[in-house]
Amino acid sequence: PAGATFAVWQPQPPGPAAAWAEPGAVSWAEVNAPDGKAADAFYGALFGYEQRQVPGGIDYVTYLAGGEPVCGRLRMDEHWAGVPPHWMVYFDVTSMESAVRIVEEQGGQVAVRPFDSPFGRISVVSHPAAGFFSLRQPSG
Repeated sequence: PAGATFAVWQPQPPGPAAAWAEPGAVSWAEVNAPDGKAADAFYGALFGYEQRQVPGGIDYVTYLAGGEPVCGRLRMDEHWAGVPPHWMVYFDVTSMESAVRIVEEQGGQVAVRPFDSPFGRISVVSHPAAGFFSLRQPSG
């Protein structure tokens, strides 16, 4: 409903994804959409997600399946002017500084310099063909 393209897949044979939240693997995904309520209704109906508002004044909802967090939704406010709705995928790294250096050495760009968050150290980067994704170095 918000204009963010996504795809669904089913592993063959049916079962869990091979890796999750390991270095080099996907650790989180979130839809960034200007109409949070429409996104919540759409993904809730499609996948049966339970939804939990994250405290702290930001319009961020965690989507849960079977009581476990699986992805999230951030409502894009005026700070996102000109940015289209999208899904942001996070990949875990063991060293943020090394990962950012490699992105730049390989012709990618750092859109958002590394910053600390409650979920670890995060940076938004792009590969040479301009596809954006996030890097996350878990805390601890």
